[in-house]
Amino acid sequence: MSPNTSIYLLVLLSLAATFNVRAQMPDNYCATDQPEEALAWLRAWQADPDAFPTLRRSDDPIMVPIKVHIVGTDDGGGYYRLDVLMGVFCELNEQFAPTGFHFYMAGGINYIDNSLYYAHDWFQGSNMMYNNNFQNVVNVYFVSDPSGACGYYTWGPDAVAIAKSCGGLGNSTVAHELGHYFSLPHTFRGWEGSPPPIAQRELVDRSNCNTAGDGFCGTGPDYANYRWNCPITGPFTDPNGDEFVPDGTFYMSYSNDACTSRFSDDQQAAMQANLAGPRADLLSKPAPPLLNHSMVEAVEPEDGAVNTTFNYTVLKWTKDPTATSYQLSIGLNPTMSAISQEVILTDTFFIAPELPKLRKHYWRVKPISPGNTCTPYSVTRSFTTGEVASGLFSFDQGSEGLLTFPNPLPQGMPLTVQFSAEQDGDMQLSLMGLDGRVHQSTIVRAFPGENNMHWAINGVPEGLYLLELSPAGSALFSASAVRRVNKIAIGR
Repeated sequence: MSPNTSIYLLVLLSLAATFNVRAQMPDNYCATDQPEEALAWLRAWQADPDAFPTLRRSDDPIMVPIKVHIVGTDDGGGYYRLDVLMGVFCELNEQFAPTGFHFYMAGGINYIDNSLYYAHDWFQGSNMMYNNNFQNVVNVYFVSDPSGACGYYTWGPDAVAIAKSCGGLGNSTVAHELGHYFSLPHTFRGWEGSPPPIAQRELVDRSNCNTAGDGFCGTGPDYANYRWNCPITGPFTDPNGDEFVPDGTFYMSYSNDACTSRFSDDQQAAMQANLAGPRADLLSKPAPPLLNHSMVEAVEPEDGAVNTTFNYTVLKWTKDPTATSYQLSIGLNPTMSAISQEVILTDTFFIAPELPKLRKHYWRVKPISPGNTCTPYSVTRSFTTGEVASGLFSFDQGSEGLLTFPNPLPQGMPLTVQFSAEQDGDMQLSLMGLDGRVHQSTIVRAFPGENNMHWAINGVPEGLYLLELSPAGSALFSASAVRRVNKIAIGR
């Protein structure tokens, strides 16, 4: 295993947990509640945009960090799929490109196993966000049921929740809720409950467009506070007797995904000013560079290989020198609609553990970086597992500069760890299961040269683990961070 190898995220999905992210959509599309006090900044900006700072536009995108939280059940089931997440980020950046925003994944994905959060009400949703939000990022949670809706933004905890059934490819739910995050109301503002007073209904002639509805003249009147297909059944009639049909192309309307395609010019200007003003903390982080990647090629096993060992199938692919990571998916059918294993890793190979025996598997991989998840996957290849387990999962081959012993490690005995370092600094030792979950971790001080330490690992079930040594506090997506990983066995 090479020195910079880091298998830092692995999701094992059972057949029963596979899902179609474009399955049933809740009747309540958006549960965002924006009381007028939450719109105070926007109302002031709409009254006098020139009084507010805005972002100086150039050809360079404005890099905005998103912290992705994927919520599962108590037993770690039902996760939002990584391959869908990659595609949704790509689509999201296309949707916001005219605004100048480019979203990137800040650090690694935060996995949360909590059934109360997985399908939550308002109270549990707020608890989820208050307990797990990161600072200076847009916190987005992918769950099963966000309070009975497709999604919502809540201005108290200041975060977004998305139903995985509404967060699939070709869906505008994430763009809609991020519009709320950056100050935008619905285009039918005022019609969320009962009809507003006649004096507050936006007119076709635009004479009150700055004070009625969403306050944006560029979106036009919209009284349709329900999910609708284009073209909408109409027309509607304003208080002057003028007929109109709402414009369904706006992400902040309730028209279906196939209809939506844009933010208006004044909506874009408001979001730019919002990011320059109350959201300026999002620009405090050093932004990663935007990298271009090339499609990689699958190398091993050969396409159509049979009788691979079910507990140790080595998958290899070509390297993209610009990629900071790779996203690998192993599926159970050629369309990859059913996924059995998913992983994000930094090296160009992966050892697939515990695959179903005597079954045909399909796999594909793509290069990624924090701001670019759009490169196509490799050509999907297949292999078939046999019923013989491998004996090659040895424990005496440490990665360069990292040694562990005894290995296997008897229960109750401290683990001796030896590693080399080039300079002073804090390092983190993490004991991870083959599912990528950290069971224990500790911070150690490294000194130039050889380092030797003893680590008491207690209360860990016997089994196979990965021991990772990495710079403490470094970003998971950092291409320069040196990480070393060893395989160890406990209690065997």
